[in-house]
Amino acid sequence: MKRRVIAGCGLALAALLAFATPVSGRILKTRKSSQSQALDLTVGSGAEYENDGETMELGFPFLVDWGFARRFKLTIEPQYTVINSSVDPSVNGLGDLETSFTWDFVTERRYRPLFSAVALVKWPTANSDIGTGETDYSLGGIISKDFGNNCDLEFNVAYTWVGSPPDEKLENSLEFSLATEWQMTARLALEAEIATASGGVRGQAGTIGGVGSGTGGGSGRETEATIGLAENITHRVKVEEGVVVKADGGWQVVFAWEFDFGEGR
Repeated sequence: MKRRVIAGCGLALAALLAFATPVSGRILKTRKSSQSQALDLTVGSGAEYENDGETMELGFPFLVDWGFARRFKLTIEPQYTVINSSVDPSVNGLGDLETSFTWDFVTERRYRPLFSAVALVKWPTANSDIGTGETDYSLGGIISKDFGNNCDLEFNVAYTWVGSPPDEKLENSLEFSLATEWQMTARLALEAEIATASGGVRGQAGTIGGVGSGTGGGSGRETEATIGLAENITHRVKVEEGVVVKADGGWQVVFAWEFDFGEGR
């Protein structure tokens, strides 16, 4: 059984990398059901670097992930952004704030995955040079399965209604993503994800760096692939680093850490 699980995770990872069509990235954190923890609270931060030759962007996302009830979770994700451009004025300041609620409406069993619903609001806390100045709303669902101690698989779909700034025409976005986390040793895990959206890839709530992703509203389909490593420094402290490759040839480097106040992973 263990060999079949490892082989299945290996095939899933190979598929993610093979079919990736190398939008802005994040380190993936596949979710776990919060029902087993007396205190389900995770905090973290990170750094993202992106450079396309004309513009250098640094993002510093923050994360508070709180399971306030048995099947409900609140996620709060502020961010600070620095943009230096050779063609436009440079700017820095707070980015848009994202808040989301997650409801695990079907619990995970031995042969049954976890089914979750997610509602997200992006609040226009950034200035007009960083954000759109409009409020966005997203609804989505997540199907995830933990295959013992070796592998997690997760499928995510979300639809975003974007605000309409007066000087720009934006389109609503439908996003799909498939992710895996493969525990190679007791401390080291390999993470991979492919995401595609009819607009900017927003990123999954509760993932460090998710607010650094696109906010939707773009034109045409965008695709990105993420691959990274996660190190469990202790049973409470986790460090992640990785690279995001985009369909337009761009790339992004992401680093993150998180501290679990619960029982640990």
